[in-house]
Formats: sequence, C-alpha cells, structure tokens
Amino acid sequence: MNNWGFLISTDGLLALFVMLVIFIAAANYIGGINSDSVESLNLKRFTMDSITSLEKAGDLEDAILQDKTAKLRQFLNKLPNSYCATINLYSSNDLDSIIMSVSRGGCKTTGGETASIKRSFIVRDGTELNFFVAQMNAWYKVNA
Repeated sequence: MNNWGFLISTDGLLALFVMLVIFIAAANYIGGINSDSVESLNLKRFTMDSITSLEKAGDLEDAILQDKTAKLRQFLNKLPNSYCATINLYSSNDLDSIIMSVSRGGCKTTGGETASIKRSFIVRDGTELNFFVAQMNAWYKVNA
C-alpha cells in the first residue's frame, strides 16, 4: 500500500513538471512576438480598408470626374487622430505622373513605419471607360 502512494505522488510531480515546461514554452513564444510587427499589419489593414471604402463609395471616381478633392479631403480629415495619410491618383497610361494628390492636414512625414497600398478603379465618362490607380500612403501621427 505504501508503494501505491509513492507512485501517485510521482505521477503528480511528473504532471506538474510537464505543465511547467508547457507554460514556460508558451510564455517564451508569446514573449517573442514583436508589437511593431502587429502595428505594421494593423496599419496596412487600415490603409487597405480605407482605399477600398473610397473606391466602393465612388469617391475616387467622383474626384476624377469633377476634378475636385473635397470628398477625399473630407475622408482623410475624419480618420482617427493617430493616423496620417496621403492619396495620389494616377492615370493607368502614365503611372509616373500624379493627376491629383491630397493629404491630411497637420501631419508631417516621418521616418517611421509607412503603409502604401495601390488600388485600380474604373471611371465611366459617358460611354468611355478609363482606368486609374489610387495610391494611399499612411503612417502613424507623431506628436512633437
């Protein structure tokens, strides 16, 4: 009977040791995750969502047709305070020349993390269809 108690105690200690090893391994893995990479992914996702919503709402097309940046500027000014962004519009015929550019006011370009997303869109002008490219550059605002 005395040996039976020793076996159960050893089994309990072994289980405790295995749980401790698993806990240390999990803590080491979680500690290795870099918060900068998470912020970078969030910035890219935010930029992609922003340029997609502008395209789906027709604001990019309206900017080209009306030759006005008012809706784009309005969108940029409604961004959360921690984000800064610039939107550049290009004709698909000449991706080196910016047709239109708009930036959020009060933002300075920094040397920090920047996300740059390009999205193509179609502008219908009567019976004519033209392709354009919108590029949105976004970064976190630095309070200096």
